[in-house]
Amino acid sequence: MTDTVFLAAVPPFGVKLTAIACVSAAMELLEESGETALSLRAVARRAGVSPAAPYRHYADREALVSAVAALGYRELAERLAAARCHPLGRP
Repeated sequence: MTDTVFLAAVPPFGVKLTAIACVSAAMELLEESGETALSLRAVARRAGVSPAAPYRHYADREALVSAVAALGYRELAERLAAARCHPLGRP
């Protein structure tokens, strides 16, 4: 996954490394333990930031989930576009 994709999922008021780390941590938690394990506190712990840090970028859990979803949809769109250009995986 490219940094460009992460930047699309961070809030418009500024690109911060903490926001990128939070999205990355949220994705890891979702993959490992599912949605029930996802909380802003768990994300902060995984990202190695203070418990309050995610709230500077995401108003609540749902805002963070929306950022993760936006990232997923963007990655899907990129893969679909690539597949359309190269059907059957051929260059």
